[in-house]
Amino acid sequence: MTAPDTGPASQDFRFRDQIRESSASATANMAEGFRYFEPAQFARFLRYAVGSLGETEDRLLDAFDRKMLDEKRYHTLNNLAGAARRATTNLMLSKQRQAATEKRTPRPRPPQRKR
Repeated sequence: MTAPDTGPASQDFRFRDQIRESSASATANMAEGFRYFEPAQFARFLRYAVGSLGETEDRLLDAFDRKMLDEKRYHTLNNLAGAARRATTNLMLSKQRQAATEKRTPRPRPPQRKR
């Protein structure tokens, strides 16, 4: 097994940067969306994260096809990326449902002051 910092992948700087950026982008989008404290906004950023995780899976397959990863390492990493994508997708769908429910349920208005 080869590690990301050794072997053929370590010499392909473009590939190495792409896979690092796509996986880092996923967590960055999750963190940014969480800070909005609104389900619809969070869901939007989770959608971006799902895309980045899909890109990571694609980069892993490319690395396997190009013999940068052996079969065992590929399957381990791809299973982890897939699990992260599925968990993020489920959270995104939950936040979308929550946002839709909040949109349909009117919030009580505070009492108006008389002037």
